[in-house]
Amino acid sequence: MARSADTNKKPFIVGNPYTRNDVYDALGIPDGDRGGKWNTGYTKHAGEIYVFCNVGVPGRTGHDYQNRWEGDELVWFGKGGTRLTQSFIKEMISGDCRVHFFWRSAQYSPFTYAGWPDFITEIKDTSPVEVRWGGFGGYPMIRGRARLSITRNVSTSDDLYDPITRMATAIVQRVAMSQKTTTIKRPLRTGPQFKELVTALRKLWVRQDGKCALCGRAIPLLPANRLMQMSPDRINSRAKTYLSRNVHIVHLGCNLAKSDASMSDWTEFLQMLRDPVPV
Repeated sequence: MARSADTNKKPFIVGNPYTRNDVYDALGIPDGDRGGKWNTGYTKHAGEIYVFCNVGVPGRTGHDYQNRWEGDELVWFGKGGTRLTQSFIKEMISGDCRVHFFWRSAQYSPFTYAGWPDFITEIKDTSPVEVRWGGFGGYPMIRGRARLSITRNVSTSDDLYDPITRMATAIVQRVAMSQKTTTIKRPLRTGPQFKELVTALRKLWVRQDGKCALCGRAIPLLPANRLMQMSPDRINSRAKTYLSRNVHIVHLGCNLAKSDASMSDWTEFLQMLRDPVPV
């Protein structure tokens, strides 16, 4: 059954066809602002991102990035030359703003509104960037295909999704940027793919019972104080890998304090903080 994406905010119905002019009208885009950036594949408006993509057919410029539906997941490619390090791509995959997808399988036909994805199952730092978006709960679902939600299979709370995916995204970006030279050469980093990271981090969260591996105190999922948010820490800082055996989940404040110290040095420091102050 078709449903409104957000009846209080956006008038798009998942599974319904829309031309770009329909989208302009629905969003109240002034005549002078139509076209232009809206014809480049994706753009941001009023804090949300709108993607228009061809699936299984080249675009008007002749480019064909092999966008495709695989089950309930959309394998999508950014514009030519995009990389994971670019600010707009980082914003798209950050989870901090909603990304609306409109797609079509024939040139010049209206787009079908797919809704927005609930999660990302894979990111590839290729050029163009490749992202596998999942959990639309929209058009693919009304075709009768089962919804895939592999990134939620060990979740203890829906609120866990955002911080876990932020950590996984940060790790993927660190690995992608490793050994690249700006004014300095970045250190080498290695780690699993995004999908494996999300699953591993969720299992770590459950294994640690939601507590910081450095101080033993609970980690709130949605803290007002950023120093209390969850952060991935390499257990052995000399090992430049984010494989699960070398990662635990900690408070950001604890991670910053530990820095590249050994666990024995950290334990000694933490004990000093907990010892009564001499009078």
